[in-house]
Amino acid sequence: GRSYKGIELSSEAGTLHSYKNRISYGNRFQNGIEALFSASYYDSDGQDRLNYSETYEENPWSCSYADPANCVRLQDMWPADTVVYGLNYERYSNFFAGIKYKDLAIQGNYHSRKKGIPTAAWGSIFNHDPIFTIDTRSWLDVKYDHAFEDRLTVSGHLNFNYYKYVGEYPYEGDPVAGEADVVTGEDFAEGKWLHGDIQLTQSFIDRHLVTLGGSFQVNQKQVQSSIITG
Repeated sequence: GRSYKGIELSSEAGTLHSYKNRISYGNRFQNGIEALFSASYYDSDGQDRLNYSETYEENPWSCSYADPANCVRLQDMWPADTVVYGLNYERYSNFFAGIKYKDLAIQGNYHSRKKGIPTAAWGSIFNHDPIFTIDTRSWLDVKYDHAFEDRLTVSGHLNFNYYKYVGEYPYEGDPVAGEADVVTGEDFAEGKWLHGDIQLTQSFIDRHLVTLGGSFQVNQKQVQSSIITG
């Protein structure tokens, strides 16, 4: 934080309608507190038009991993038009915060990314929107590190973590069975876990050191699902 000494702005632009903006603030105050905050956002349309005609020639078959004998021709899965429009986009946002005072440091981060899928993954409908994945990751870390006058050093930290994944894929429905013409495959995963550790180091005469420590991890939530709606 001390290297910023105020606000810093950054903006970038590139091909494929790509933009990235960032704002950061950092400082070290007279009371000894050092802080850093930073937020950024990225947006890219990607290629507006992707032609997969060469895929037919290089690998004209799609086979299931569960049953290698069950193969279908890509021409039967995809239409004659092998061009995808507007599905190669990517967007992400990121936020970081850190505060340090003497021997105590607290940091946190949040990151979320959304990515369009132009390849009709997992047998989904070719060139059909929406089809995307979203990954979200966040963590909070608290760390304490102190050296006492009797040559004892105590170091410990506690870390909370969170992750979520969401994916949407369009599939051909079965109207005869009461489904819509297009149904949505929804993938979902979520995890929460807590991790911590502590370390004690005592120095004795000359260069003798004794170190004791321990760590733990608690998986508070682990969920994964895949459903079809529509």
